[in-house]
Amino acid sequence: MQLREGEQINSTFRRHLLPTVLKLITVALGSAPFYLLVYFLRNDMSAGGLFAAITAVTAVFGLFLLHILIDDRLDRLVITNQRIVFIDWKMVIFKTESDIDIKDIQEVSVTEKGILSKFRLFDFGRCIIETASPDVSITFDHAAHPAEIRDLILSLKKV
Repeated sequence: MQLREGEQINSTFRRHLLPTVLKLITVALGSAPFYLLVYFLRNDMSAGGLFAAITAVTAVFGLFLLHILIDDRLDRLVITNQRIVFIDWKMVIFKTESDIDIKDIQEVSVTEKGILSKFRLFDFGRCIIETASPDVSITFDHAAHPAEIRDLILSLKKV
């Protein structure tokens, strides 16, 4: 991300850690049947075959876990004094950058689920930043503290 002349970063927001942890737990639990299969077939395998099977299962699910962790932690919403930039990593090696000038913002909507969102641990949701054009918007899912993002953007828009 290149800053424009006179542009300064006000704040950077990342995805909330809780949804990422829940995804990691889901993948880890998804690996359990494969480890059980290796366990039940252990008597029919040589020591080298058993080692290879455990290594293969660990490598495949380890790569899934690493991909989820890196992908979710690298995504960020950068708010500057001139624009909003959303950096979205599609895979570990591909990213897209979307930006909207502050003056072009028409609406900032926030969606948080349930009463638990009042607690900081569960304070995450969806933040949608829209312009007059229906084709230009930024949707930031699992945003940490989305109301804070909305308030900051609206305060910058008033200035």
